[in-house]
Amino acid sequence: MQTTTLGLVVMAALVGGCSTTVIRTEQAKHVPSAQILEGFTLDQSDPVVIKRNDVFAASGCRFRVYADGKPIADLWRAEKVQFTLAAGRHVLSAEVQGALCAGQLKEVTVELRDKALRVFLLDAGLNNELVFQETAF
Repeated sequence: MQTTTLGLVVMAALVGGCSTTVIRTEQAKHVPSAQILEGFTLDQSDPVVIKRNDVFAASGCRFRVYADGKPIADLWRAEKVQFTLAAGRHVLSAEVQGALCAGQLKEVTVELRDKALRVFLLDAGLNNELVFQETAF
């Protein structure tokens, strides 16, 4: 009986430790200026938002964000970056980086219209695979 109870407690801790807390866009912290790359100037009203969920998996890894192959910023848990791209077709990319992190790269192609807000989510999936997708939240 004690073994079963202990097993259930350990299982709950493991499952809970890998859970994702969905961060609404307005709750995510703006990326600090020290994490902005290549001289990008960012504005909190810019129409493209890439945010990272507050997830335990890959929490020690930074996610580097690119637009059309140019690095923009490094994101940590519960952070977001906002920027402007010209209207048209673009490739947004994210790469997992860090000494103990498996280097993964995911890309999404997006067609942007002038000043239309687009929000994208970065997350670590069940097997620590990088998830990069558009989101309504």
